[in-house]
Amino acid sequence: MSDQLPEVPLARPLEQPSSKKKIGAYLIEFVLLFLAVFLGFVAENIREDVSDKKVVEEQMRAMVENLRYDTARLGRSLRLNLGVTKGLDSFRFYIRKAINGDVKSNKLYYFKFKCMTFGAPYFNKLTISQLKNSGLIRSIENDSLVEQISGYDERQQPVVESRRDGLSEITRMLTASYRNYFSFEGFDAIIQRDTIYTPGKLVAYHEIEKILYRKAELKLLTTDPLKLELLYSEISEFEYSIHQLDAFIRDANESALALIKRINEEYHFEKK
Repeated sequence: MSDQLPEVPLARPLEQPSSKKKIGAYLIEFVLLFLAVFLGFVAENIREDVSDKKVVEEQMRAMVENLRYDTARLGRSLRLNLGVTKGLDSFRFYIRKAINGDVKSNKLYYFKFKCMTFGAPYFNKLTISQLKNSGLIRSIENDSLVEQISGYDERQQPVVESRRDGLSEITRMLTASYRNYFSFEGFDAIIQRDTIYTPGKLVAYHEIEKILYRKAELKLLTTDPLKLELLYSEISEFEYSIHQLDAFIRDANESALALIKRINEEYHFEKK
């Protein structure tokens, strides 16, 4: 047996990591972290985009209902105004006869009561306001649809509203002018009868119809031809203003119908 000890291999000194490897590891970690943040950001954007599109679709469906409300109100206003303008034509006819000395006071009182108002249109702006205030209108992908919505909201509706408000002022002035020609003496039934509003009918509608059949002619406060000429002009202005309003109502109604069709096609509502 040999007395020599087995040789033990010398341990290699520990290798120090190179600076090159450190930089590479850090770079990989940075890239992975960046990708994680970036992909999370993209995923959140996609989620928000999908959510916004869903909300916009719901808003578009609500807008269709708002537009249908508008067309119903606009159509009702046109029908009411058709009846009013026909009555005003007859009113002017009998005022002209009175100017020429043939006073039919019962006719004048009848048309005065029958034509005291007009069909005033109003719009449902709830959905359009929500889209604009929330900024979701920018999520509508079709720019021409956005322009069509904006045109209806910012041009056609305001024109109708401006004409409506102007006509309301004319109506107030005309009502004040009536006090110079017509008396309420003998109209107790009209004053006292109707205390409940009936949609689509004037106050005391049945009592107004009875005016035509009174045996005694009602008394006018004046039959002065010059003053009656003034009344004729005021009635003419009222009728003309209603015709102007109706022209803008028809334009807005056509735009609302076109917008309903466009939204249904864009979002395929009719097929769902």
